[in-house]
Amino acid sequence: MTSDTTIQSSTTTSKINTSEIAEHFHGELPFTLSQLKKAIPSHCFNRSLLTSSLHVTLDAIQALLAMILFSRATNWITENFGGNMILEWSLYSVIALLYIIFQSVTFTGLWVLQHECGHHAFCENDLISDIYGFIIGTMLYVPYFAWQKSHGLHHANTNRMERDQVWVPQTVISDEKEIKEKNIAIKGNSFTVMIDLIVITTIGWPLHLLLNVSGPMKENFVAYCIKGKRYEPYTENDTSKDKCQNNENDNSKGFKFTSHYYPYSPIFSKSEVFKIYLSVLGLIIWSFILYNFFIQTYGFLTVFIYYFIPLMGNFFFLTSITFLQHVDERIPHFDDNEWNWLKGAISTIDRAMHDSLLGRILDSKLHHIHDTHVCHHIFSKIPFYHAQEATIYLKKMLSGEYAKKNGDEAILVVNNNNNNNNKEGSDNEKVFNYYNCVEAKQESFFTSLVKELRDCLVLKRDKKYPGILFWLKK
Repeated sequence: MTSDTTIQSSTTTSKINTSEIAEHFHGELPFTLSQLKKAIPSHCFNRSLLTSSLHVTLDAIQALLAMILFSRATNWITENFGGNMILEWSLYSVIALLYIIFQSVTFTGLWVLQHECGHHAFCENDLISDIYGFIIGTMLYVPYFAWQKSHGLHHANTNRMERDQVWVPQTVISDEKEIKEKNIAIKGNSFTVMIDLIVITTIGWPLHLLLNVSGPMKENFVAYCIKGKRYEPYTENDTSKDKCQNNENDNSKGFKFTSHYYPYSPIFSKSEVFKIYLSVLGLIIWSFILYNFFIQTYGFLTVFIYYFIPLMGNFFFLTSITFLQHVDERIPHFDDNEWNWLKGAISTIDRAMHDSLLGRILDSKLHHIHDTHVCHHIFSKIPFYHAQEATIYLKKMLSGEYAKKNGDEAILVVNNNNNNNNKEGSDNEKVFNYYNCVEAKQESFFTSLVKELRDCLVLKRDKKYPGILFWLKK
């Protein structure tokens, strides 16, 4: 087994050379944040309160209309087919399924808009952004200010092994020999994927908020306290294996309890305690409203079907979308000696929901959170309705459709032809297709999700640059 990964598809077989990717991510990148920013038209950074508010209104109207239409459809079915139980329940099941899917996507679209608020990409006024975000997030059971802080830490430390906050890998090896020595599973199966999908749909997001599941190991209750996972970054002058892998017996660094509901968690500062209390208070008030004005009036079962099941659908989409944005065999993770902010920001991936009309509709309803994620990580204050245009210009910069010089410093010289990736430019710039590491994939959303859940279980350190890690795929 080598550090290269071969990927099979229905049409082509392509080879992902992780050693080459590590070579180009080692050291300084051949472009800067300011150079990338100059490549994007200035209007893409404009944040319109009117435009953003219109999207919130449209999504809210869609959610309300879906509830009304579903209610009328179920009443019509009961009135016309009430005497035929099989036909009645068959029609009801179809209508209910369609409602749940549509409403789950609509709730996720609203979640994306509160996500815009969290980055203050909603409008130019940060207070107004936070008011919108707090209201929308609370109605979707998001402790808004707590999530805003942890999500900000994720953006500040993307793919940084010890400080990232979401989907931090838990199993790391330095050598393939460890697979047999420790009986490490490097690939899942249908059963493990099914369990993962059930967890993602039901308790995955609540567990992340409650116990920081998927966060860094020393702040992840399940990983640290239940699974016994430990992580030590690579230390160049230390030859002990314990410094290069998960060390099951290392208790030298204690666990730090972290929860989005606990104001004194290590991710929050003293000045943020009030906001965390406010987030929790908002959820308590919303629960009171739900119980007294909806459950008491319409019954728990009705509220469960109309609200809580689509909310679980929202949990599924936001969790799985986030997973797919950060998990791919081409995407490196870093120890501190190799990481910097821009490396982390470009180490994400754009994906489309599906290469079809339905996929494009879903991407639109989800406000393009899935297919413009690289742009979002580099420039988080670009609103989603400008992100597609900005992505075009970023892709030009990162995939080498042109080369540009700024004095003696190359912005980037790359080549879309993979056969030329090992060549050097005439001015000795790195020739590498950076966007090749993050380009949109044409696989469907569910195909990608199943494949990555099955295949991406273990990180392996690069042999030449151990501070750079890639998913080990067979």
